[in-house]
Amino acid sequence: MSQESAGTSGQSKPGPVRLRVWGCRGSLPVPDPAMRRYGGDTTCFELVGPEGKGLVIDCGSGLRGLGQSMLSAPKARTDILLSHSHFDHLIGLGFFMPLVTGQSEVTIWTGQEPGTVREALERLYGPPLWPIRIPDKYRLPLCQLEPRSEIGGARVQTFPLNHPGGCTGFRIELGGRVIVSVTDHEHGVPEIDAQVIAMARGADLMLYDAAYSNAEYPLRRGWGHSTWEVGLKVAEAAAVKQTLLVHHSPHSTDEMLDAAALALAAAPVRWQFARDGMELEL
Repeated sequence: MSQESAGTSGQSKPGPVRLRVWGCRGSLPVPDPAMRRYGGDTTCFELVGPEGKGLVIDCGSGLRGLGQSMLSAPKARTDILLSHSHFDHLIGLGFFMPLVTGQSEVTIWTGQEPGTVREALERLYGPPLWPIRIPDKYRLPLCQLEPRSEIGGARVQTFPLNHPGGCTGFRIELGGRVIVSVTDHEHGVPEIDAQVIAMARGADLMLYDAAYSNAEYPLRRGWGHSTWEVGLKVAEAAAVKQTLLVHHSPHSTDEMLDAAALALAAAPVRWQFARDGMELEL
């Protein structure tokens, strides 16, 4: 079920790029035994290039596990791409030990107005919801992403997604590979959907928000998320080499996702549902 890339690349690639899934659940962490194999932590992905440089995508509850792993192998710098400031993408920040201990210089890069993100952090991480104000307690620069930026040894392009309050997609070039992040996104706006396909064209890996099935979607229209079936159509249209379907609904059990994987097995693209702890080498 492999798919040829539409891009052309006659150059040799310098070495592996690794992606680690620290959280792939959407909307709410779910510490539920029925969801143990695919995982219950919310969105957080780590990318590491051949020289050890890389990026983190989002600050969901999976960021806690990433931080714990970094205690034994400290990094001087951690660059985080923040897709948007909904709480399920920020709730890991208060437990990210490299920030709390100061052992890593943490910078958040946002496609939104940094002042808007700071306001969200102050509301979430401050009284009466949290005992301390993270933006005041810890040094945490919030930097505006340009349409094209160079961060953490990577080239990053941004593009808008269809999500309540706005969301940013990322096309990341790292170590000769292209990784595209499309979360959170609801299909159905033609000009945005066309741009998603254009940005994903020929990518080595696409992370696509597929919270629901097509059958579930009508009751959730307007919530800002897409479906398994649409995600695979996007992958085919963009000639993506490999796709991870992410942002699993907090109601999707392991059994449900297993059944969906069987039902979608004939799709003409290489794909799988993301799982917490999964590691891919690109």
